[in-house]
Amino acid sequence: MHVQDSDQQFMRSITSFYLENLPQALAELFIPQHPVPMSAEAFPAFAAQLNIPRAVRTRENMRAMDAFFLTLSQAVEAHSQGCFVRLGSRSPKDALGCTSLKVFKAVNVMEMCMLSSRVRNDVRWNFLYQYPPTFFVRPWIDMEPWREFRCVVRNNTLQGISQYHCLDRVEFPEIARHAYAVAAALSAFVSESVIAAAEHDAFVCDIYYTQSEARLIDYNPLNNRTDLCFLEPPFPWPKTPELRFRHQGNVAALPISKENIA
Repeated sequence: MHVQDSDQQFMRSITSFYLENLPQALAELFIPQHPVPMSAEAFPAFAAQLNIPRAVRTRENMRAMDAFFLTLSQAVEAHSQGCFVRLGSRSPKDALGCTSLKVFKAVNVMEMCMLSSRVRNDVRWNFLYQYPPTFFVRPWIDMEPWREFRCVVRNNTLQGISQYHCLDRVEFPEIARHAYAVAAALSAFVSESVIAAAEHDAFVCDIYYTQSEARLIDYNPLNNRTDLCFLEPPFPWPKTPELRFRHQGNVAALPISKENIA
């Protein structure tokens, strides 16, 4: 299978955002999670399980897949209260028919991967470039949706923060009540910690906020396919970054200025 050098360069740029390839300083800003890398020998069997074109099961790669499944099972079952599992690229949050991403068995992880268009698309590209995925396992956390935020960085500068859950006109009164504290904590976390640790000068990161700390939960490229939540165009970006959230039926914007977050 011949792959152009330009395609290889594109794939390297994409995989540089995968969790397994992030700088250690940036990885340490995430909610703690355990990597479970898949071997190159097991990858064709996994890809065939997801019906990826040209992926073929053999006795050898099935044996390697069994070994990986055992390792993943041990990592998952170490969390008796359930856990969250994702690939280094993305999570299977779009898995059809799944009402929760909380899992107790590795077989549940495999089922969600087969039902997720996001995972199948990533694996299809990874298989084309012979890049085996890495799974990440972390203890399950009952996250309060209002505490999740999407932050946009461009030219190593915070451009804005948005309420993460934006569909169906959902509104969280807690954000309005804590808006100044959220803006202060997240702007400081991104500007002082995330940007300092990242190797990219433009990216989108998702953060879980509590009164005691902020933690990364995702990190992705900033491009024309990125969902920016309430930070969508029209551009240009405002000179002063804003925290945007739905309040009383409209999208409110709190300027993240020294006066507002002091």
